[in-house]
Amino acid sequence: MVRHRSFPSKAKKFETAALILSGYIFANQLCGSPQNKAEIIFDGFPPRGNSSQSDTSQIRIIYSGKASADDSIKSIIERHGTDRNIRIVSDDKEIVSFGRIYQVEVVPVEEFLKIAKMRASSSVKRKIDSAAKDLNYTQVSAINEELKKKWLK
Repeated sequence: MVRHRSFPSKAKKFETAALILSGYIFANQLCGSPQNKAEIIFDGFPPRGNSSQSDTSQIRIIYSGKASADDSIKSIIERHGTDRNIRIVSDDKEIVSFGRIYQVEVVPVEEFLKIAKMRASSSVKRKIDSAAKDLNYTQVSAINEELKKKWLK
């Protein structure tokens, strides 16, 4: 997902794919409610010095070890497939098909990233709206005049 063409490049300043993705999910509140959890599954073993599972309160990073990440994801789907609270984010056709068999929601990476963009823009809009409500007419007029001086020279 981190290498997906729609993934924001500014987020790539983190050290590893695991940190990039978990930081992105956390920063954009893509788990939704704080009670919701996310598991990010990677192929192989964790980088040296990291544990095999890295946890925050909402996001758990899992390395599949000798198994493939796809096999680990399928195992999770098999265990919890009837649970309607599971959402898999993947473009992998095999994972998508497997998820459909178990009636699990599988979201394409690009759609997942669009959700993040929409949340980020609505969050900024709410902050602007909130700040604007705190201003009186005189303050708004003064700000507008200042902006006119700077931008309309």
